[in-house]
Amino acid sequence: MNEPTTSRRRAASNMVPDYMQSTLRLMRAMLRQGRTLQLQQTAGSLAFLSLLAIVPMFTIVFAVTTASPAFERLREALEGFLLVNLFPPAISDTVIEHLNEFAAKANELSLVGTVAFLLTAVIALVTIEHTLNGIWAADRPRPLASRLALYWMMLTLGPLLLGAYLAVHGLVATAWLRGADLRELRSIWLVVLPWVTTTGGLMLLYRLLPSAAVRWREAFAGALLAALLVELLRNLLGWYVTRLPTYTVVYGTFSALPVFLLWLFLAWMALLVGALLAANLRFWRQPGEPHLARTPGERFDDVHGVLIAMRAALDGDPHGALPAQQLAGLFDHDPERAGQAALLLSRLGYITRFVSLGESASGDAAPATRRARLARRLARRWSARRPDADSVWTERWAWADDPRSMTPRALFESIWLAERAPATGAATTFEAAFLDEPLVGETAPGRR
Repeated sequence: MNEPTTSRRRAASNMVPDYMQSTLRLMRAMLRQGRTLQLQQTAGSLAFLSLLAIVPMFTIVFAVTTASPAFERLREALEGFLLVNLFPPAISDTVIEHLNEFAAKANELSLVGTVAFLLTAVIALVTIEHTLNGIWAADRPRPLASRLALYWMMLTLGPLLLGAYLAVHGLVATAWLRGADLRELRSIWLVVLPWVTTTGGLMLLYRLLPSAAVRWREAFAGALLAALLVELLRNLLGWYVTRLPTYTVVYGTFSALPVFLLWLFLAWMALLVGALLAANLRFWRQPGEPHLARTPGERFDDVHGVLIAMRAALDGDPHGALPAQQLAGLFDHDPERAGQAALLLSRLGYITRFVSLGESASGDAAPATRRARLARRLARRWSARRPDADSVWTERWAWADDPRSMTPRALFESIWLAERAPATGAATTFEAAFLDEPLVGETAPGRR
C-alpha cells in the first residue's frame, strides 16, 4: 500500500476522535451553562409569563388579521397551523376556542385596560430577549428604537407573513397537488411544511432577537434541535394525556389548564436548549473548554486582572481611561472573554465603558476628514445592527467611582457566592484582608 493512501486513512481515523471530543466538549459546555443560568427556573418563569401574555398576543394577532376581510383566509390558515402543530392534540381544540373567546372580549376593555393588557405582551418579549442575551452572553443591549421596532414587527407583521405563508401552502396543496398521481407528493408536502415553518420561525428568533452576532448556520442548527424537541414533547404529552388521563380525573373540566401550563414549560425548555446549542456552536473547533464554561476562579482572574491593569495605568485618576485593546493579551485576544469581564465590572460599578465611534479598533488609522468622521458617527449612531464581538476592543474603560473606596469583595460575592461555587480550591485562597483592601492605595491588592 502506498504512503499517500496510508496517510489519508490515518487522517480519517483521527477525525472520529476529534469529532467525538468536540461533541462531548460542546455538551459539557451546554450543561454547564444551563446550570449557571438556571434554565429550568427560567423556563418555568417564561411558562407562567406566557400564560399571562398569550391572550394579549393572540388579541393583537386577532385584531391585525380581522382588520380587513382580505385577511380572513390568513387568520384561518394561522389558526389551523396552531391547532395541528403547536399545541398537544388533547387540548388544542379547547385552547384555540378559549383564546378566540378571550380575544373577542378584549374589545370591551377601556383605554387604560387595553394599554396595560397589551403591555403584558411587550414585557414577555423583553423577558425572552433578556434570556437569549444571557445565553449568548451579549454584553450590550440593542438600542431602544431598534428593540421597539423589532417587537412591533414580531407582533404585527410576523403573524401576517406567517398566515400568508400558510395560505400559500394550502393553495399549493389543494390546487397544484391534486390527482391520484400526486397523492404521495401531497402527503410529503403536508408533513414537511410544518417542520419547515417551525424551524424557520425559530431560526429567525435565534438570529434576530439576541443582541449578539449569530450566524445563520448556528441559528439553523439550534432551531432544528428545538423543533425536533418540540414535536417529540408535543406527541409524548398528547399520548400521556390520552392514555393516562390523570389530569382529567383529578381536575375534570379544568384539566386543560394544568396540561397547557405543563406544555408551555416543556416548549420553553426545548427552545432554550436549542438556543444553548446555537450559542455554543461557535466554539465547536476551539481547543480546550469554551470560555462560557470557565470556572469561577478563571473568571475572577480575568476581572481582577483588569483592575490591576487599570491601577497600574490610571492609578486613582478619575478622568483617565484605559483602551481595552491594551488588555487583549490578558484575554488571549478573545473578545467574548473581554466583553464578559467588562459586563460584570460595569454591572458591579467598578468601571464605566466608553465607545469611541470615530476610531478604528487598531487605533493607528490615518486621521479622517471632519466630514467623513461625522458621516461615520451618524452611520453608527443610527445603525440597527447588533454590536459585533470585536467592538469591545474599541472601548475605553475608566473608573466608575473613586478606586480608593472600592474593594474586590463585590467581585468575590458575585462570582463565588452567587454562583454557589464550592468552597474548595481557589476559593479557600482568598483572605478577608485581601477582599477588603482598596483597589488603589498603599496596600492595593495585586495578588491573592
